[in-house]
Amino acid sequence: MNAMAPVDTLLQLGALRTLDHALALSLARLRPDTPAPVLLAAALCSRALAQGHSCVPVARIDELLSELVPADREWPPLPSTQEWLAALRASPWVCVPVEPKALAANATASPVPEATGVMVLEDGAISLRRYWAQEVAVAAALHSRLSGVARPADGAARASVPMPSEFDPAQARAAEIALSSRLLLLTGGPGTGKTRTVAAILALLAEQAGGDAVAPRIALAAPTGKAAARLAEAVREHAAGLSVAGQTLHRLLGISGDGRRPRFDASEPLPFDVVVVDEASMVDLPMMARLLAAVANDTRLILVGDPDQLPSVDAGAVLSALCAASNGSSLAAYHVHLETSYRQTGALELAAVNAAIRAGDADAAIERLNDSTGLHWQRGNDAGIAAFVREQALPWCRRIGQCTDLAGALAEARRFRVLTAVRDGPAGSQTLNALFARELHPGPDASTFFPGRLILISENSYRHGLFNGDIGLCWPDADGVLRVWFEGDAGDTADPGIGPRAWHPAQLPAHESAFALTVHKAQGSEFAEVLLVLPEHDARVISRELLYTGLSRGRERVLVWAGEPLLRMALARKMTRWSGLAARLQRPGLAFPPSPGNAAEPRASV
Repeated sequence: MNAMAPVDTLLQLGALRTLDHALALSLARLRPDTPAPVLLAAALCSRALAQGHSCVPVARIDELLSELVPADREWPPLPSTQEWLAALRASPWVCVPVEPKALAANATASPVPEATGVMVLEDGAISLRRYWAQEVAVAAALHSRLSGVARPADGAARASVPMPSEFDPAQARAAEIALSSRLLLLTGGPGTGKTRTVAAILALLAEQAGGDAVAPRIALAAPTGKAAARLAEAVREHAAGLSVAGQTLHRLLGISGDGRRPRFDASEPLPFDVVVVDEASMVDLPMMARLLAAVANDTRLILVGDPDQLPSVDAGAVLSALCAASNGSSLAAYHVHLETSYRQTGALELAAVNAAIRAGDADAAIERLNDSTGLHWQRGNDAGIAAFVREQALPWCRRIGQCTDLAGALAEARRFRVLTAVRDGPAGSQTLNALFARELHPGPDASTFFPGRLILISENSYRHGLFNGDIGLCWPDADGVLRVWFEGDAGDTADPGIGPRAWHPAQLPAHESAFALTVHKAQGSEFAEVLLVLPEHDARVISRELLYTGLSRGRERVLVWAGEPLLRMALARKMTRWSGLAARLQRPGLAFPPSPGNAAEPRASV
């Protein structure tokens, strides 16, 4: 039997990408005796990364295939779990870690088959070695960080820094942890005061340093430029006297697009006393590994985020794993979850509906959609989307272009946004952006630049300092030349007052219109008003996390367009990501036996 046959079949079914198939094919060419289960495992490990999984439990491979294979097609027969595990353990492509105690007790154990380190089998789950190693690195860095305090302050010094009077007990506990240790994991839902708490902590750290002491060097970062700018603005608002700019994680670490290692890593740590990372739910596993490697051991690290939001686009759900691990490990002493909501404006009340969404209680969530202040639900299907969106959003789009100056246009652009679950179809962001372009700038070329057009950058450009998710505004400069303006806090300057940066449209990296954004692209942003548009038919990305994240982008008013059947399907689906990180944080790390048959350093990597 052709060992590649199952992989070939899944490629034909559209369940595998060319990249996934190529990995299995390369292993088969290098070792023609590689059995089919091993080749299939390699291809599925690669494919699972695109689904956000950093590993695949062998006993649950059928669940992965049920997501990937069309409902009207059948996937190839699979070996039993035991047969699959036996084939993987015997394969030279697979490393099997061992407990350190077992390794020390039996250093002369019989070597396992020669391994090139492409995959790792651990706790019944298979993963590509690169991602396994990143989980090991993240867990090791956090274990190390929990083993001591930052720069210990005596009791008198801490007593001289009173807690803000408005702090509730959870916020006070978060400040105490941050003042005395090297790690704070601060989580909470929208409006629970996470950023205000961080700002107060930074002010306390500056005050703790004393009058003549050197002020702490502070870095504020987030996965997106918009989130980083919001963080810096909030810190400056709530911590008078702190002049700190925000920057993307890419900028913070000095990651370039040429494939070279980051400027800052374990060999050259970041030159800061405090590093704050907001929107940590958006940080994927590879980026978290890079971040933790670059943060010096005596630097305070504050990770802030909402674990109930959508996880990162790429593999890993690191923040969720940290929260899960804190329930049964020493990490619990460094984790504070804020629950009291402070965002009440009198116009929007989301706490009750968000609680129902998180619990997956469809009846309660749908009831709350009908009676929550500032939240309006319009039942509808695909046929009515265009007319409804035109009525609700087009006046806002026109107001942007009618502003008299750049500052006013940027402010108007921040007020409202159409959010979608998908990119394509009647309820897709691309379709709705094309509709806006036709209405605002009639003509044959929908991609024409015109005053008031919002632009979303869709690929990283390290040369320009523009990154996937950055949003700009088309507006003429002083000479009347049309430019695309991106707001300040770019991350390449220490000046927090930096104004908008302008680029000629021809200079931009890949981009698209941004009047309508997918909820994924809107993470890290907030708008006064949001129109959340959901399609008539179900899609895998539509989940309770997507609903929660979409609703939480609004501050004053949220309007939802959706049919009840779709809402119920979304509320029944909770996004699950397979990962070994939470379990690893709750126990010592594993290692590879130091034998020629299972070398610690691979001779091939993926």
